[in-house]
Amino acid sequence: PGPATLYDGSPPLPPSAPPVGPPTGPYHSHRHVSSPTRTEMPSSVGDWGTADKVSQIQDLMRQRIKTIEDEQQRMWQRVQAYLSEQSAAASRAAEEALKRQLD
Repeated sequence: PGPATLYDGSPPLPPSAPPVGPPTGPYHSHRHVSSPTRTEMPSSVGDWGTADKVSQIQDLMRQRIKTIEDEQQRMWQRVQAYLSEQSAAASRAAEEALKRQLD
């Protein structure tokens, strides 16, 4: 299994983001109009071009984030290996020093 990651592909919400769902209250009586989906007809041909460009940019950003996460994982593994080697070397040096003291 691969490394655990907090990124699930969805954009993060800012700390002060309003709750997800339809707005409530006296000033939100109008119906929310959603953006067109792939099954709906766009209001103009340009909408599809813009949506496709946005989708391509999102895919590119996801790929870049994944590449960075993978590189960070490799770097962390190298740091852990280095620290393990240093710990083992320090233990050996301490044991050898103690052995020399006792001889």
